[in-house]
Amino acid sequence: MNVRVQVLRRLGVDQIAETVAEGQRFEYEYRLAQTFARSGEFDNLNGKTGDQAVYTAMSVIQIGRYWGVNPSDSMVHIRFEKGKPCVSNELIAAKLQAAGWEWDVKWSKDARTHRVTRCDLLLKKWDEKLRKHVPFTDMEGAQVV
Repeated sequence: MNVRVQVLRRLGVDQIAETVAEGQRFEYEYRLAQTFARSGEFDNLNGKTGDQAVYTAMSVIQIGRYWGVNPSDSMVHIRFEKGKPCVSNELIAAKLQAAGWEWDVKWSKDARTHRVTRCDLLLKKWDEKLRKHVPFTDMEGAQVV
């Protein structure tokens, strides 16, 4: 946090300080978006014009910030499909694990072809009393999938 924001907070003008800090965050993230766009290393920016790549990167960074994801992870794990933000399975898994969730995987296969037709996650939540992850159940006691 810069000195200007600290001084404003000490003077009791938190709203002004937050507005200044938000402007500084925006400028920082915009510079990051430009760097990411110019690097040519992000598949979700390929094929876009220079400005489109920067604005897409900025959008991804902003969405990631509101979801608690740092800018570089946002660029790797958030993309747009048909105008909607999509998140990678890896990011979802990391967020679930950080919140104390685990899961078992249940694979369903076609009996004739043996090809996988479905994948269910059987959620488990940390139980402090038992000091282990236990199945997460609905009100009827069925495990949530």
